[in-house]
Amino acid sequence: MPEVFPRLGWASVLDDATLSANPTDFAAESAVVNIRDGRAWSFWQPLPAGPVELIADLPGPRTTTYAALAGHDAAGAITVEIWTGSTWQVAASTTADGSGAVRYLTWPPAVTTRLRFRFDHLSFLSTLLAGEDLILPEGLAPGWSDPDLAQRPKLNAEISRGGVWLGARVEFWDATLTLNLKRLTPGWVRTYWRPFQRACATRPFVLHWHQTDWPDSACLCTNADFGESAFSTNGFIDVSVSFTAELGRRGTP
Repeated sequence: MPEVFPRLGWASVLDDATLSANPTDFAAESAVVNIRDGRAWSFWQPLPAGPVELIADLPGPRTTTYAALAGHDAAGAITVEIWTGSTWQVAASTTADGSGAVRYLTWPPAVTTRLRFRFDHLSFLSTLLAGEDLILPEGLAPGWSDPDLAQRPKLNAEISRGGVWLGARVEFWDATLTLNLKRLTPGWVRTYWRPFQRACATRPFVLHWHQTDWPDSACLCTNADFGESAFSTNGFIDVSVSFTAELGRRGTP
């Protein structure tokens, strides 16, 4: 089996796409555009729950290689399709069990003007990203903590949302991790790492880290703290980022 390097999903063509959904109805303040606002407590809630379809019309041709979703209750098949100009073509598919685990799907580079996401069952979705992801140039270095092992339960008192008392506590799993990349060429850092760093200092991203269990070994990453770049031998550069990794949904609507 060929080695699968870690991948980062951060640039999303959905940011400036026109989104439409079937069914068209949704719960109050839970429109489909909420899937791209980067907030874990903001949801799209289609009504009625069940089989759901979301279409993204892009402002022009875009290269796509991935889709990732977090903060959801999807169950059954999840399918991503690209528009060829005359028909829909399946780009990638997976299944979910309703547990809310982060899903990360990939496919060979494909240029398209439309994307379609189909869910066998869905009642809420917080975050959906799609576009061209960043494949890291090396595997994970020794010392990396697999989030499956490093995750820990936290019990948070959720006092209010929007000034409304909830009277509930939310339990979720997360891990604080650091990703280190060493001996990178200045050109790679300038072309790929710097745009990622500028964007994700203030927005979440999704990491797929494992060589197996695709697409299950993925996490939503928030609270990114980028380390200073350091020059190593022969002009190569070392970079790093620390973040909170969430493997499953942080809360529900």
